[in-house]
Amino acid sequence: MGEILSNEQILNELFNLYMDPEHGLLHFGESVGLRLYPPRRKMSVMLIGNHSSGKSSFINWYIDHKVQKTGVAIETQGFTIVSSGKIRETLTGKATILLYPHLKPLESIPGVLSYLSTELTPSTSRRFNLVTFIDTPGLADGKLHYPYDIERGMLWLGENSDLIFVFFDPIGQALCKRTLDLVEKLNQIYPERIRFFLSKADEAGIESDREKVMMQIVQELCKRNGLNQCGFEMSTIYIPNHANLKNNQQMCTNQIENACNEIEKTIAFTIQNTFNKMEIDIEKVEEIAHIKLDMNKNNSTQNLKCYLQILLLTLICLQFPLAIMLNESKPESEPKPKMTDYLNYLEFFESDIDVYLKYYEQFLDLLKSIFAFYMLVVFKILTVLLPSSNTLLYSCLISVVIAFLSKFYIRFQPTLSDHEISNLNSIIHKLQTLHRPRRELLYTNYLNQMLNENDL
Repeated sequence: MGEILSNEQILNELFNLYMDPEHGLLHFGESVGLRLYPPRRKMSVMLIGNHSSGKSSFINWYIDHKVQKTGVAIETQGFTIVSSGKIRETLTGKATILLYPHLKPLESIPGVLSYLSTELTPSTSRRFNLVTFIDTPGLADGKLHYPYDIERGMLWLGENSDLIFVFFDPIGQALCKRTLDLVEKLNQIYPERIRFFLSKADEAGIESDREKVMMQIVQELCKRNGLNQCGFEMSTIYIPNHANLKNNQQMCTNQIENACNEIEKTIAFTIQNTFNKMEIDIEKVEEIAHIKLDMNKNNSTQNLKCYLQILLLTLICLQFPLAIMLNESKPESEPKPKMTDYLNYLEFFESDIDVYLKYYEQFLDLLKSIFAFYMLVVFKILTVLLPSSNTLLYSCLISVVIAFLSKFYIRFQPTLSDHEISNLNSIIHKLQTLHRPRRELLYTNYLNQMLNENDL
């Protein structure tokens, strides 16, 4: 069965299949003119809520490191990315964009870059190696001014997050209008990502007091059309404090593990979605490569017809003045042709038309039959004309007109070079022999984590 890889190893393998500089999907997509995005090696969780609602405290508890400031005051003024790293380090806005290129669109929001940072910590607690937390500013009503468009920033981050935790503080501004407005907008677009929590539940008093607080929050949420939904759930959580753990457990059941379970499930969904996305991307690149090769084949055939058309038209253009020059060598005493001569010549042409049509069929029907008939009639009539002072000039003018019109009639199509054709065939070969088998092997490995050997 082979070695069973961890989820982190599987995500890294999938990421490398995209990022390989020579045989990566991103490189192949760029070669065929398709822009692809690599999968993230970690799932992201955005935390929102009013100030002092316990967002930063939850992050510190989950990673078992104190990286975020906590307190009653508004401690977080900007967006903070909390992720695992080799050493403890703080990165500013520009360094954060370089580390996470998918956050680059945030630069379009004036002022937000100065309030964007990253906290790296070598924590290995829980599933932190597969999770990136996004700590957002605490929201408050009133005339509180933010130095950037905070709503626009949060909506964009919510769009690019896998999970959104909404924290309501029972002793603070749990019903903060700004928080509820933002949650309503996010819930209308991404309801499957949002999870609600009553934080600091151990500080809400006895069970009856806590139930009243939850009822007030639920009633306020249900007043809003964007939040009034069936199956509404809100877990009561608090940060375990070893000093008062026993008393807290007696007062309130801590459902903080529900948050951990949601993260665990989302990690599994992220891996499965990455497999699905990779399959779609492989099919897209393969399809575009085949389309380009087929189009190049059709264009090459069309260009061959154009070359043959040019050759035929060139011969026709040269025959007009040549026929007149030959006729000029006839003695003056020869009688001029009459109209009956033209008719007799046409009768001769009719007997010969099948031969000409077969000739054009051999050139892949390069000229339409009507056009061919017309040109042949003109040519045969000109060959029996007696020379005159203007006949040669007229024949040359006809040749020039035909050559000029051929520029509009004959259109060459762009074709691929031999190197480009070889590159497209190589891409298709690599997708079929490298990426597809490797993806299937990793998917099988991922499924083997959940089954016993006897179940396979």
